[in-house]
Amino acid sequence: MSLYGKTPDIDLVQECLKGSQTAWNEFYTRFLGLVKNIVRRNTGSSPQDIEDLTQSAFLELASALKSFVPGNSLTGFICTVAQRVAVDEFRKTKASKRDARTEPVDHHDGEDENSTIVISNSVSQDRQLERAQLAAQLRRALTGLDPRCRELIELRYMQELPFSEVSQLMGATENTVTVQTKRCLDKLKTAYKDMELRGTSRENT
Repeated sequence: MSLYGKTPDIDLVQECLKGSQTAWNEFYTRFLGLVKNIVRRNTGSSPQDIEDLTQSAFLELASALKSFVPGNSLTGFICTVAQRVAVDEFRKTKASKRDARTEPVDHHDGEDENSTIVISNSVSQDRQLERAQLAAQLRRALTGLDPRCRELIELRYMQELPFSEVSQLMGATENTVTVQTKRCLDKLKTAYKDMELRGTSRENT
């Protein structure tokens, strides 16, 4: 039993897979805030849409939970599944808005009257690409850290949860989580610098 009297992750997963309603209730209550935060951050939807997508994420989790590998981070697994649901919805919404912004081409120049042009923002796309590349580099650096550090950084900085919520998810006091997260950040900075140095070294050879 953890500090907060919660069922250990692996036991909770096993009970959920057995169909225990009590286990599913605990699973839902424990991770509701995390899932909702992921949906909110990745979609920017209205409150009602966030609620609907949160429920969709839990339905997806109910199906995906059987693929959870014991020994891995349950919180990390939930983040991955919830983010996939949120990102899929974001892409659908973005595509819908892009289609709505298409404009007919001026037909006086002899072009096919069914042709369309799409308004795009290359500057915004460049920034998104830079952010995606940086995120990928940080992800690679994260793989060099121990599982607890990866989970702490994921929750605090990637999912932007307050330390109070992170401490509950991690089953530790807020002060302990704060200190551990700072140490993990120092490790991440070192790993990132080492990765950059290795990249520079390869470029110079």
